[in-house]
Amino acid sequence: MSIATATLRGSGRTNQDTAVVTDHAMAVLDGATSWLPQETGRDGGWYSRMLGARLAQGLDSDTPLVELLAEAIAGVCGDFGLVPGNAPESTVTIARWTAEEIEILVLCDSPAVIYQRGLDPIVILDDRLQTTGASARAAYHEHLRAGGGYGRELDRLLGQLQRDELALQNRPGGYWSASATPEAAEHALTERYSLRDVEHLILLTDGASAAVDDYRRPADWSAALEDIRRAGPGQFLESVHILEETDPNGFRWPRAKRHDDKALALLHPLVTSAAVR
Repeated sequence: MSIATATLRGSGRTNQDTAVVTDHAMAVLDGATSWLPQETGRDGGWYSRMLGARLAQGLDSDTPLVELLAEAIAGVCGDFGLVPGNAPESTVTIARWTAEEIEILVLCDSPAVIYQRGLDPIVILDDRLQTTGASARAAYHEHLRAGGGYGRELDRLLGQLQRDELALQNRPGGYWSASATPEAAEHALTERYSLRDVEHLILLTDGASAAVDDYRRPADWSAALEDIRRAGPGQFLESVHILEETDPNGFRWPRAKRHDDKALALLHPLVTSAAVR
């Protein structure tokens, strides 16, 4: 397999996105930024790194991805004493392959984009988080569109949104993410594709997927693949960052941060006996 990855820090002091690559798998994890009080040193970025390291230990096994993710969440919780309702959280998006097929797992809002021969790109996106906190989400968007920009008032509005979201975290009718509830893995979206039919596969955190989903630059996922292949994942992420600088106050594209962290992993299957298990 030919694999290329990149991450880019956004407006925060640290990069909370993580990319993981093993012999037969790759994953991206987006640790959630908190606008509420949080234990020092244990933010979403710390959690995404701990969980990514746990996942990496088993990704090349035959353990089903849902089971593997549940075990990894439980392992991190056990190691660090994390409990539901008082733990950081992260998205998890995984691709794993054998000689015959590619498996995809998506938990929360970091999408996978599959490119098959002769077909339009298929986007696997778990958008349940976006169905929570509608009024608080609208309020912070309105603040930015009114020219309020980034600052304490926006932080207050985002804190309210986060409270509304957390009230529905990892429960029916809400959304599911990796945090301190291993059973959340059972609610991930999963798909399988024949390896021979897949030409390319991209995993992205939402800071990177915003290029297409929110900014429409590139205009669609086919154009995005062309840009990523031509410039490489790192330069693609830089181009999204530069585009965001043209809207420094979030007026045109209301978003929680001027620059979100970004991660991207690109897979191009090269089917040889040395590349598959």
